[in-house]
Amino acid sequence: MPLPSFSQGEKMKKREKFLHFQRKEGVGKREKTKERVFKKENFPPGFLPEKGNFFSTFLLFASLTLPLLGNQIDKNVQWNHYQLSHYRPPLEDYRRGCLSSDPQQQIWGCYNWGLAIMEKNGQKALHLFQKACQLGSAEGCYSVGLLLFDGTRGVKKDWKRALPYLEKGCKLGEGLSCRLAGKIHLHRAKRSFQRAHQLEPSLPQ
Repeated sequence: MPLPSFSQGEKMKKREKFLHFQRKEGVGKREKTKERVFKKENFPPGFLPEKGNFFSTFLLFASLTLPLLGNQIDKNVQWNHYQLSHYRPPLEDYRRGCLSSDPQQQIWGCYNWGLAIMEKNGQKALHLFQKACQLGSAEGCYSVGLLLFDGTRGVKKDWKRALPYLEKGCKLGEGLSCRLAGKIHLHRAKRSFQRAHQLEPSLPQ
C-alpha cells in the first residue's frame, strides 16, 4: 500500500498542530527555559560543550552537580561530628540497672557503669566489676582480673587477688580470663622450678 503524500500546506498545518500540542503540554516552556539558562553569554568562553562532544557534556554536568553533592556531604559530616561531640553515656541508666532487684539488670548496669567511669575512677570501676562478677558475669570477672593483673587506673597490681577472678571468668567462658590465668600459673611454675633447682642443684631444670 503506497504511503500518503502531503502538500506543503498540509505539512505546515500539521507542524502548527504539533507546536500547539507542545506549548499546551509545557514542552515548549522547558525548551525555552533550557535555552535561557544555557545561553552562551552566561558562561565563560569555551565552557559550554560543543554539540556532539560527550566528554565536554560530562564535564559540564559534573561541574554543576558535584558542588551540590559536596555541600550535602559536608553537612552530613558536620552533623555526625556534632552528635559524637555531644554524646554522653547514659550513666543514670547504668546506675539504676546496677541498683535494681533484677539480676540481669544488675549485671548489665554494673558492668557498663564500670566501663563508663573506669578511665576516671578505677577503684569505683573495680567495685562495680566485682559486683557483676559475683552475679555471674564472665566479662565482669575478667575486668576485675585485668585491672589487678595490670595495676592501672589507680588500682594496685596484685596477681594473687587477680587469679580467683580470672579463673572464675575462665569457667564462665571468657577466653581472655583463661589466658591471663595461664600466664600467672606459668610464672608461678617457673619460680617453683627455679626454687627447686636452688635447693637441689642436681635436679633437671
